[in-house]
Amino acid sequence: MTPYPAHNAMTGDQWRRAAAAAARSTPAHQLVRAPRSAEALPATPKRFAVARRGCERVPRGIAVVSFIAALLVIGTMILWLFAATATTNASFMGHYYSTGAFYAAESGVEMSMREQNQSPPTDIDSDGTIGSISDNGSTADDPTLVSGAFYVHKVSASPVTFRAYGRPVQTAAPWSTFKRTVEVQTQ
Repeated sequence: MTPYPAHNAMTGDQWRRAAAAAARSTPAHQLVRAPRSAEALPATPKRFAVARRGCERVPRGIAVVSFIAALLVIGTMILWLFAATATTNASFMGHYYSTGAFYAAESGVEMSMREQNQSPPTDIDSDGTIGSISDNGSTADDPTLVSGAFYVHKVSASPVTFRAYGRPVQTAAPWSTFKRTVEVQTQ
C-alpha cells in the first residue's frame, strides 16, 4: 500500500506537501512516485502552441517567405557571376584578336621590307608597287596568317613611309572590325 492519497483528488501544492511528508516518514528505498496530476505536468506541445499563438503573433508561412528570399538572393549572385565571367571572356577575346591583328600588321611590315631590301627590289606579290602588299582594296586576296590578315599601303615617297594594317581572321562581330596599324619610314 502506498502512503499517498489518490493523485486525481490533489492539487499541485497538496501533492508537494504530501510527498514531502512521505519522504520524511518513509525510507528512501521505499518511495514510489505516483503520476502527477494534469495541472502539474509541463505544457505539452499542443498546449504550448495554443499559448504561443495568443502572445507572439508570428505570421504563418514566414519560413516559405524566408526561403524564397534566400533563393532570390543566391540566384541573383549566381547570375552576376555568369555575367562577370562573360565580360571577362569578351575582354580576353578582344585582347586575343587585337594581338593577332597587331602581329599580322607587323608581318606585313616585314614582308614590305623584304620587297624593298632585295637586290634588285622586287614586287613579290605582284600588286604593282614595291613595298606595298596587296594594296588593291580587296580583302579577299590579303595575305593571311593563323592570327590575322594584313595589307600594306605606301603612304608617302619622301621619306618612304609604309602603313601596315592588320585585322583578325575572325568574321563575327565585334571582332571583325578590329584593326591594328603599324607605320614604318625607311631612310
